[in-house]
Amino acid sequence: SLLNHKKFYFIAWCVTFVVSIFITSSGNEAVLADSACPVVTEIIQKQLYGAATCKKVDDLNKVSDGFYRAKAILDNGNELSITIEERKN
Repeated sequence: SLLNHKKFYFIAWCVTFVVSIFITSSGNEAVLADSACPVVTEIIQKQLYGAATCKKVDDLNKVSDGFYRAKAILDNGNELSITIEERKN
């Protein structure tokens, strides 16, 4: 009312703001899943002496702040249950 606009503009702005927060939070999980796959491949090959590579990290579920459970889908058709710890770097 201070700017002589209709309430519709205020409501549209609020809805847009909430949607942008939702998109940002879901985007972070996608980046986390994408960045976990090379780490899974490295662990399999260097620590477990396997030849498989990670193709996709799927079913990402937040356990607590900074900790997630997921499935790593490997190129040999196997699935590996993994736990991801989110770090700043």
